[in-house]
Amino acid sequence: MTDQALSSVRVLELAGGISSAFGGRLLSDLGASVTTVDRADQSLRVPADNSAESSLLREYLNWDKTVVEVDTSIKGGALDVLLAATDIVLLGDDLATLNTWGVDPLSLSQQRPELTVTVVTPFGLTGPMAEWPATELIVQALSGLLTISGVQGREPLMRGLQQSAYAAGINAAYTSLASYYATLNGHEGALIDISRREVLSSELVLNTPYYTSMGALQSRLPVTKDIFFTGAPMPVSDGLVTMQINNRIGIESFAEVFDDPRFADPRYGSADGRLRHADELAAMVNEHLSRWQARPFFEHVAELGMLAGFVQTAEQLLACPQLEAREAWREVTVEGTTYRLPANLIRATPNSTFAPKQEEVA
Repeated sequence: MTDQALSSVRVLELAGGISSAFGGRLLSDLGASVTTVDRADQSLRVPADNSAESSLLREYLNWDKTVVEVDTSIKGGALDVLLAATDIVLLGDDLATLNTWGVDPLSLSQQRPELTVTVVTPFGLTGPMAEWPATELIVQALSGLLTISGVQGREPLMRGLQQSAYAAGINAAYTSLASYYATLNGHEGALIDISRREVLSSELVLNTPYYTSMGALQSRLPVTKDIFFTGAPMPVSDGLVTMQINNRIGIESFAEVFDDPRFADPRYGSADGRLRHADELAAMVNEHLSRWQARPFFEHVAELGMLAGFVQTAEQLLACPQLEAREAWREVTVEGTTYRLPANLIRATPNSTFAPKQEEVA
């Protein structure tokens, strides 16, 4: 737990899919008291199997929370007691599952107008698709993101992992807090309706305006041999690195990176020139990169103020000095095995921490 800023906030998490669980996890990281409910009559928390992978994800999403088991088939039972003693209710991610809990978000909001009720579903609580089931691939496809994912002439590429679920969880956390703090100033709470699909569609800041204003379709990136434009990963001795140029950092800058004046040749100064001489440029780059390892190359280029990156493996992530310095990992033990999981996703440091000490002022 990074801070106690939300120590007075009480959060109840129900029907827990990844989004609502992750939203609760973020609030818990900031000190909120989060109670997550498992069903005694039927465990529906995601994922529901008993594999080690399932246990690890449950541990990651639920640490610093209080997990209670409740029989939701009993009217007026423990679930009602929990609902009566909370400030924020997080629900989701599947409407069909949510309906089996016997908790209607709209009715709950009407009965307790001071309460913040946040619901995360694939398509939202209203509309003709509200009750449709969905996987991550379906959500990403219907959001429009796959239109611009990948390269031209090939099939779209889905983003890795459960991107929409975690992005929606972040939105659930901050919108819930906004509503809760409004109640502290005498306003009513809110029923917050978050659609995972719409969270991803909100990233299309150019795609839909292009079509609306010009009838133009923003498509996937063209296939090009200009490696300095695309930033396509290139092999080094122990992995892959990327290099890029922009209007401020031109390809001539890489003459210093590689200590090779050939990269400052004016023939490579334009996109057209780089395409016409793509093969010789690639040969020059490969000649140098074959002598480099990924991290040293990245650090060398970064120290020169230029653009580069490298594709980190899990082993390299765990050994990353930046993440280590920021205490980004937390060790947890599941079924006798200790794992390091991402932690401290949010850092909230009181301003007084940075204030000079009294003796320093004197």
